[in-house]
Amino acid sequence: EEMRVAQAEGVAPDVRWHACRDGNRVFIDGATRPLIDPFGNTSGFLKVGRDSTERKHWDERQQVLLRELQHRTRNLMAVVLTIFDKTRRTSPDIHALAKSYTSRLGALARVQGLLSQLQEGDRIAFDALVRAELSAMGALDDAGNSERVELSGPSGVYLRSGTVQTFALALHELATNALKYGALAQEQEQGRLSLR
Repeated sequence: EEMRVAQAEGVAPDVRWHACRDGNRVFIDGATRPLIDPFGNTSGFLKVGRDSTERKHWDERQQVLLRELQHRTRNLMAVVLTIFDKTRRTSPDIHALAKSYTSRLGALARVQGLLSQLQEGDRIAFDALVRAELSAMGALDDAGNSERVELSGPSGVYLRSGTVQTFALALHELATNALKYGALAQEQEQGRLSLR
């Protein structure tokens, strides 16, 4: 078939996995062309190919990453829509809706920022998530410290990727409550937040 196409069209693509004599496989990106003698007859075929195995592996990896990105984007959009719907139901007016939704979306953006910094196979530590959220609320200074906030417990407890957004939103709600109604809403000397 390849020779027939080369004969009819002048060239035939030869793009395929090729089994080598040593048992390895390489991906060949090449073409087959007819060899024409001085009388215009085909005297044979010339097959030239380039080893594109590495490029093929990169292409396959990109497809996997693209599918993963699309999956995560769909999940993220579902979370965004759910947050909006729940915020809308409890908001008395458009200004309260805007303030609460922006705040919750900020928590989601922060966790996405943490996730985007990870290398393949890495996970976010629970204490890093807590510090990011409390810092965003102004409860911790730039160095991650506060006289009003006590954080204790082991560091480096890693979360599964699928649970990070849920934890981040839960921490956001708890921190918001502490800031509005709890320990962080009290005067400096009266209110303290302890997280173990």
